[in-house]
Amino acid sequence: MRAGGELDSEVGDLIVRDQDGKPDYSSTGKAFRYVRYDADCSKKGLKKMGLGHIKPESVASLDSVKGMGDLAEVGQA
Repeated sequence: MRAGGELDSEVGDLIVRDQDGKPDYSSTGKAFRYVRYDADCSKKGLKKMGLGHIKPESVASLDSVKGMGDLAEVGQA
């Protein structure tokens, strides 16, 4: 099953839909699928994932070398 919000206003959500607008999960003939996970990295979101020991500011920037370990934990949760 595929789910999630729009990637952007031009691409949309890339979910193939039937005539009634409902998602059609049958074979589409596409060679790959785009998957995106948007983790809630707020204090509340981290705690909900069992990562209450991580400070939100340490994972706020995805290119932070200092936050790599914390970012890896979020990715595995």
